[in-house]
Amino acid sequence: MVPMIDGEFRTIVAFALTYWRDTLSALDEYEMHTFDAEQASIKKSVRYALHLEEHQAAVAALLDATFRFIQSRGLWHEWMQLFATAAALPDMLAATRSRMHNLAGRLYALAAEYDTAQSHHEHALTFAADNGLTVRQIQAHTQWGNTLYLQHRHAEAQRHGMKALYLTSISNVLPASERLDIHILLGLTATALGQLQDAIGQLEQAVELADRSDQLSKKAMALNNLGIANQRAGLIAHALVNYEQALRLREQMHNELERIRVLLNMSQLFGQLGVFDKAERCLHRANTPYLHRSADYRHQAMIANNLGYILVEQNRAPEAIFHLERAIHLWRHLDDPLNLGNTVGELGRAYVQIEAYEEAVDCFEQSIALLSQYPDNDWAVEVSADAIEALNQLNSRRGSG
Repeated sequence: MVPMIDGEFRTIVAFALTYWRDTLSALDEYEMHTFDAEQASIKKSVRYALHLEEHQAAVAALLDATFRFIQSRGLWHEWMQLFATAAALPDMLAATRSRMHNLAGRLYALAAEYDTAQSHHEHALTFAADNGLTVRQIQAHTQWGNTLYLQHRHAEAQRHGMKALYLTSISNVLPASERLDIHILLGLTATALGQLQDAIGQLEQAVELADRSDQLSKKAMALNNLGIANQRAGLIAHALVNYEQALRLREQMHNELERIRVLLNMSQLFGQLGVFDKAERCLHRANTPYLHRSADYRHQAMIANNLGYILVEQNRAPEAIFHLERAIHLWRHLDDPLNLGNTVGELGRAYVQIEAYEEAVDCFEQSIALLSQYPDNDWAVEVSADAIEALNQLNSRRGSG
């Protein structure tokens, strides 16, 4: 409930908006954890200011300064409606409105509310294009690409990244952080599409640019993603170095969710090498109470899936089933058929180990059906082929029995 608004109250709100904006803008990557203790006060200031016409620009500036903390702390559910409300304020300048829509879109995407996210990205791009705002167009294409990437629509995501990259050629004022975001997006999409040389090139550019502009958080992100690309390319030693460098940076910054993401990738690398004890240790280090208090359901699901995989590989099916069923629940919540199909196939392998053959057949058939939605995704085709082979072997075994 909004209190009665008088002149003194308006003055207090104005002071709070300026104070929090300046305070947050001054914090570097090593101080981001201090946001946690102040979040309630900042949110209260934003909620009050959204009802005061004269503070529209100031509340947007505070939300902009707050965004990096919200994203890195997994707080998108708590804040996305506030960004959407700011984007709809009646007297907002076009550049500010575009920015608020863009950031709202990113938060809704992280919350797996993709239709709402796309609507915000469309509005962001429309306001930017209609008003000739090149930087805002670049930001809109980049964030829209990131949303499409989360949906496994990699070719579309790459097209938005390429549009953003083209627009940089006609903008002389683009901040280094925005260029970094483009290279990271293009690196991620190229990795997903199997264009590994291009992916490595894009991400190496991102690491170099982050070094030159002293953006340690973006450097850690680029290194983590470079590790994924090198791992896919079979450059295991390079990938391990990338992950170790990214992990050191994340631990120095006290950025728990990003640290978890690096550990997750390291576990996948060790699993690929068959070093299952190290893979399992990485996953248990990542599977923290902090993660489970956050809204980062995607990485909760990935950790549960990978624990299930590692346990199946060690013939520990009963433990594996517990984790895989949790992952399946989360993938369904996130409406992610691709990862759901992979996890259901892993559950089938676990059921084979305990001779629950009917359940295994059902899992493999579900996996194949889910993955058939992604005929152009190389990883989906590979995982589906594994499920088909496992199903055929199981049917052959049962037939001969």
